[in-house]
Amino acid sequence: MNEQNDQKMVSQDPEHVSAESDIGETQQTDALLGGISEEEVQSAAKGFEELANAGFLTEEQAQEATRNIANIRKRYSDLSSQQQKKIIRNRVNSGVKMMDSTLPGSTAVVRQITLNHGSLKNLFGQFVPYLDRAIVNMRMFGEENFGKKNNVERLNALNEMVTTFYEKTQLALQEAEKLKNEKMAEMEDNHITPFNPSVPLPALLNHEIHIHSQLSMKHLLAYENFDKLLNICAWLEWNELRTPSEISKTIRPLQKMALDTGRRGYLTFVDLLHKRADKETTNDLSIAA
Repeated sequence: MNEQNDQKMVSQDPEHVSAESDIGETQQTDALLGGISEEEVQSAAKGFEELANAGFLTEEQAQEATRNIANIRKRYSDLSSQQQKKIIRNRVNSGVKMMDSTLPGSTAVVRQITLNHGSLKNLFGQFVPYLDRAIVNMRMFGEENFGKKNNVERLNALNEMVTTFYEKTQLALQEAEKLKNEKMAEMEDNHITPFNPSVPLPALLNHEIHIHSQLSMKHLLAYENFDKLLNICAWLEWNELRTPSEISKTIRPLQKMALDTGRRGYLTFVDLLHKRADKETTNDLSIAA
């Protein structure tokens, strides 16, 4: 590595192409939590149990959420491989498009985001829009559907998970930046020119999105931190300063945190929609009677 090298790291993520799905609408919705392994189901169950112990969920709510995830996993696994791929493409693209518009009657902060890494775009598209909508919906009509106490508990749970995710990505990024600066200084002292990999084709480039709450903005910033962290990890690996397994130890806990936070937001979003639909159906029946 004594000579200047202008090689660039090309993203290995699959292309994100639009695909019109021939799957039913219910299956498309189910697949937002599809592809979950048995280990992840157990991990989610443990997470819901912890939330119940902390008072953020009742025991019945935790058990119901766990059953929902297990049922969704089974329905998704019963689909063909081709159907699953179509659903994944559509749910990622649909999620990103959801962020393109402002909810009627709601204020929003409009900003541009770039994510280099496709794995983060997938998580972003699946979960960030739904958590954003969940928070707005809970503030607008959460009390009348969840009840005041339960609505506050759910908001607190989301706030805690998003804040922890943001703080952990911020800390990991700061530590990685410090390490990179130290290694660059050492290489300069030894007259070694480092590799400087980049992602020529970012997974999400200068995409304009609409954020409807401070908590959603913090959620977004966590993804930006994570993306910057992955850039530094690529630099460390290219220059043989860290092995893939060492990098995985840093990345894996943050990926799990992103999944747990996103799923919590999505479940809240869906639960509120279901409760509103049930309430409207009940009201319609009362009027008809």
